[in-house]
Parts: sequence; structure tokens; C-alpha cells
Amino acid sequence: MAIYLVVRLAAETESAVTYQFGGVEHRFERELTIGKTDYSVVFADGKEDHLGVLAAGLVISRHRAEGVWARFVSRQS
Repeated sequence: MAIYLVVRLAAETESAVTYQFGGVEHRFERELTIGKTDYSVVFADGKEDHLGVLAAGLVISRHRAEGVWARFVSRQS
């Protein structure tokens, strides 16, 4: 099963970052918020599915590696 995921920064405050994400259609219909201090993740729609967890993981991994919150992240596998 192929996965195509695109994640983009939607908002940033002092305590959290919010990202929109979607698949091949680029319809950023889902949103997640990550706490900056503890990397806690909240999904706006309450669905903690594979795509959402992958999106959060990509953003958090990039932040840990680079020290900044990415504006855009994508993954194709």
C-alpha cells in the first residue's frame, strides 16, 4: 500500500504548533496540534489513525533533528 502525505504549518503560538495534513489530493482536511514543550499531539477530529500519527511523527522528527518547526513536510512510500 502506497502512502503520500503532505503536512503544512497552519499556525504557531508560544506553546503549540498546528499543522494541516492530507494525501494525494492536497485537500488538507485534517489538523493536528503539537505541544512545544512535551510533543503532546491533539487531533482536531479526534481520529488517531495511521496517517495522523505518521504526520505528527514526521513533524516531531524534523523538529528534533533541526531544532525548528518545519513549514512543510512530505513523505511518499
